[in-house]
Amino acid sequence: MIKNILVPLALSTVSLFAVDDLRLAAQIEYLDFSNSKQKENGKRYSIGATGKEKNHLFGIQYELTQTNTKQPPLPEDLKVDKYAFQYTYLWDNSLLMHGRYLHIEDNLAPTDEGNIFGVGMDYKFNQKYKYGFRTYVSDYTDFNVYQTDLTAMKHFKYNDLLIKLQGILKGIWLDNKNATSYTNNAQNSYLTPGIKGHFSYQNYVAGIGLFFGKRVFAVMDDGKRIQHHAMEFDRTLMIGIGKKIDKATVMLKYNYMRATELPYENSDVTVNNTMLSVQYRF
Repeated sequence: MIKNILVPLALSTVSLFAVDDLRLAAQIEYLDFSNSKQKENGKRYSIGATGKEKNHLFGIQYELTQTNTKQPPLPEDLKVDKYAFQYTYLWDNSLLMHGRYLHIEDNLAPTDEGNIFGVGMDYKFNQKYKYGFRTYVSDYTDFNVYQTDLTAMKHFKYNDLLIKLQGILKGIWLDNKNATSYTNNAQNSYLTPGIKGHFSYQNYVAGIGLFFGKRVFAVMDDGKRIQHHAMEFDRTLMIGIGKKIDKATVMLKYNYMRATELPYENSDVTVNNTMLSVQYRF
């Protein structure tokens, strides 16, 4: 039901406002699980658009994940649809206000029909330093998750190399976690630090990211993604490299994650995620 309302509304909104800067992006991913009691491998497809008009920035994204599962314990293969909507208002040259919304449709997990709401702000002290705050509420049938992100970013240039460094601190709290076996083995709260780096040299781009500590049901990627399955991640490594070709940017990315499957208390599960993405700027 939600996709019949959200997707046409978001598409019409972007087409209406995106006259200054319209960007389309698509990504395909391959996921491989090791030591999992639930999952074998899978594929994920996503497509999105962002548009800017004066002080308004809109973004939409649709994501489909299809995962081959082990049967039993799971009764069938996993199919997940996710819809994301983003809005940013540029208050002035230094203050940005954000709104985020995600919706999940999952054929297996208790997080089916979950809704995630987020708000936040960024403040630029100057051209080099930016500080940010985000807060999210994930509303599921049996439990809720609250998350707060604090970020600090520095921009600087070394000869022709443009560097962006970001520090992130995620705080996650679970409400009513004992209402379902899906979350019984989770902690009540988590504190997860991370760092990201983005590098641009002439027509080449690269990125790296690390997250330390544990996290569950985390909102990632500035509200574009949600890790909604009952997996307690404790290590994450992200790397990517790409090239700008005319108005397009092509990137190859790799993510490594280590986790515990909470319902089975099955630790040392690893997820290897290889991605190819293309963005085109009109």
